[in-house]
Amino acid sequence: MKILVYDETITSLFSSGQIVFYISKIDVHKQIPITGEITKEQYEAILYKHQYTPLLFMTPLPQRLAYLFGCCNEKFNIPRDSIFIFYFKYKHSKSEWNKWFTIEPHRDSIYGIETVGGGYKIVQ
Repeated sequence: MKILVYDETITSLFSSGQIVFYISKIDVHKQIPITGEITKEQYEAILYKHQYTPLLFMTPLPQRLAYLFGCCNEKFNIPRDSIFIFYFKYKHSKSEWNKWFTIEPHRDSIYGIETVGGGYKIVQ
């Protein structure tokens, strides 16, 4: 998964219920919202309804969200055409949405990912 995390502190803010997020995707140079505002409680309800997969609970929150909200590849080693952008803002705030992380088209790696200076890279 090719993921760029813009702010590592957002995960703890989301885990404590202080922020909400939404997801948009860019298809053929057009940005389209694919979710409404999602709270910690809504995320947890989706997670607990999902069939149990141990790896899902071992991954960092951005990867888990990408998987649960359908932003990963649909077939092995065939990149999606879209870029998915996760935005956040403080709960009940009138402030603007800020980028949390982005999922870019990528080829699958059979050896996983590793963190690199605020982001992640595929390990070949």
